[in-house]
Amino acid sequence: MNFKFTARMHENSIKLLMAEFAKKITVFKNNAIRDLRYFRAGSKHSNF
Repeated sequence: MNFKFTARMHENSIKLLMAEFAKKITVFKNNAIRDLRYFRAGSKHSNF
């Protein structure tokens, strides 16, 4: 019974870590996409 409780706590902590990791990846991806858009827009303007 105690082991099951510990395992459940461990599982929840892993889920929390995964959620935090996913958030960081999403933020990083969004920033990268935004930077890429600015870079493309900048290069387009510099060409003309």
